[in-house]
Amino acid sequence: MTNTRLGGAHGLAHPLGYRYHIPHGVVCGLLLPYVMEYSLEYAPDKYAQVARLLGVDTEGMSANEAGRQAVEAVRRVTGRIGIPNRLRVFGVKTQDFPALIEKSLPSGNLKNNPKRLVADDLLVILQRAL
Repeated sequence: MTNTRLGGAHGLAHPLGYRYHIPHGVVCGLLLPYVMEYSLEYAPDKYAQVARLLGVDTEGMSANEAGRQAVEAVRRVTGRIGIPNRLRVFGVKTQDFPALIEKSLPSGNLKNNPKRLVADDLLVILQRAL
């Protein structure tokens, strides 16, 4: 895992999974579109490639438009396989956000995200995913 260059979804997943007993793959899948959406402006070409790999016809789209389609395609895939799209389904509470953020910050995965994530970024992502 040290060499995989995982990103923000994975960095947030450990404390969420531990505190709320959410399976790791489920919480990573739930968070992925939120982290992608938040990070889109920092890696539009990469996300456009993800869209194409997920079967989106990106012909004539800007990289940003195609990247947004990647986010939506990931949401469709995770929904199709039964991953909830909101943290509240698992009982996540806003009052736990500071502790979750504190536990996430040491994760090297946050540095590997297209936008290096800090506490304020994690707060926004958690709020959107709640």
